[in-house]
Amino acid sequence: MKPLVFLVLLLGSAFAEPPALTLPKLVTVSGAEYQNVTVTQKQPDGIRIMHANGVARIKYTELPAEVQSALGGFDPKEIAEAKKRGEQQEREEAKAAAEADKEATKAAFMRWALDNTAVTDIAINGPSMFVTLKPEKYTTPENVTAIADTLARSYAMRSGLNFVACRVFRGKQEYAKGTFAR
Repeated sequence: MKPLVFLVLLLGSAFAEPPALTLPKLVTVSGAEYQNVTVTQKQPDGIRIMHANGVARIKYTELPAEVQSALGGFDPKEIAEAKKRGEQQEREEAKAAAEADKEATKAAFMRWALDNTAVTDIAINGPSMFVTLKPEKYTTPENVTAIADTLARSYAMRSGLNFVACRVFRGKQEYAKGTFAR
């Protein structure tokens, strides 16, 4: 008997609150049209709806006055706070995406350098690059400096950095240094 009571309570609570508003047609202030609209959620700065072609989110400022009124209006302070939160979230997401792009560029360059150049070991920290070359490439300091300059330039171009320094080590000793500056 307990499972039946639980099921009745569960179904009763699921159907207890009818949608806030249903409309055969909703036309926004900017002219977007939605057919067979059911408001599924009222948010501080707008609404979520189900309509004949799917779902949508419509900002408060896009709703006609009669729809705003039918939904009980919107609090301007809540709208401002929601907008501020949304802008902050967008900034954080953009910053995270930029950081991920930077890390992906760095990893791709390191793979390229290891696979396609005389580099046997590489570490990058910001605009500083530390590399070890294949032993046969340590012919002269001038030759190694040219390699370091090329690596610094290549990484600067790929990463968008204005300055990159590339230090080449032979064992634990710095052997040559190359730089690139825009």
